[in-house]
Amino acid sequence: MRPVPDTHEITMIDTVTADDPVLVELRAIREALATRQEISELLDKAQLAALTVLGESTLDKLRAAGKFGPADIRIGGALRWLREEVAAWIVRPGPDGKLLGRAAWKPVWAEIQRRTAKR
Repeated sequence: MRPVPDTHEITMIDTVTADDPVLVELRAIREALATRQEISELLDKAQLAALTVLGESTLDKLRAAGKFGPADIRIGGALRWLREEVAAWIVRPGPDGKLLGRAAWKPVWAEIQRRTAKR
């Protein structure tokens, strides 16, 4: 079994090329967040893996280790994630440039939601 990668290993924006469809999607999400468009779509694990450029088993390991920031939402037996939260997590790394784990991300996401609600 491979060890769970550190958060710096999952910072993927710098590792994709300009014509990479993932980067195109991330840019679209970043623009949507900047213009406050509604993007409250729920992602399943396959969609989450594609968006983060991580394998599903790697996501499971990161979640289990508390190194994946966005909260999961249980619907019946299925797990889903808010696209808006995942996008915000990707574009808001910690001060050291690493993506935040669950404990560090939770208050950041709460503040984002609080500020968004005020507008």
